[in-house]
Amino acid sequence: MGTTLLLAALACKAPSKSEPGNDPPSAAPSASQPEAAATKPKPIVVHPRDLLADYKANEVRADAKYKGKRVIVIGVVDEIKKDVLDSIYVIVAPPECVGHRLENPKCGIEQVQAFFEDDQTSVAAGLDKGKVVAFDCTVEGLMMNVILKKCSLAKRPDGTPLEVPSDSPSATAPTKKKRN
Repeated sequence: MGTTLLLAALACKAPSKSEPGNDPPSAAPSASQPEAAATKPKPIVVHPRDLLADYKANEVRADAKYKGKRVIVIGVVDEIKKDVLDSIYVIVAPPECVGHRLENPKCGIEQVQAFFEDDQTSVAAGLDKGKVVAFDCTVEGLMMNVILKKCSLAKRPDGTPLEVPSDSPSATAPTKKKRN
């Protein structure tokens, strides 16, 4: 039965646009196409702690929920770096993990890694460790870390940057309630 499903899935696979001779047939635009293009799906707003927990609990379910989708991730800048290919990325972390991720058993070794395109260099250069941020990104999935691509500062519908106050719940570590 598994082989049958695999063959059925392969038979239904759409041809890749990058393969020669597989250009999709051109169709006259319908009245609903401009409307569909104008209404993008709303991004999922998520905290790095929840994104990591979802992937740790069940990678398949997390991929179904996030992979290929836009997210607004709200967290704290832990690191601003470049990888071996000179790609800019920012580690976005829950506040309790910033600066001491390995010492805190609740943090684990996995991270949320937000990659920026070259045209966003000035955005990354303007960030500081410990700053609360909201990034608009597309989720690539789990590859040791949760990888986010095509990141930029999140913006309001009017195009102004989405500012996250430093005293927001995303910016502060959970506090233990005092017993009376």
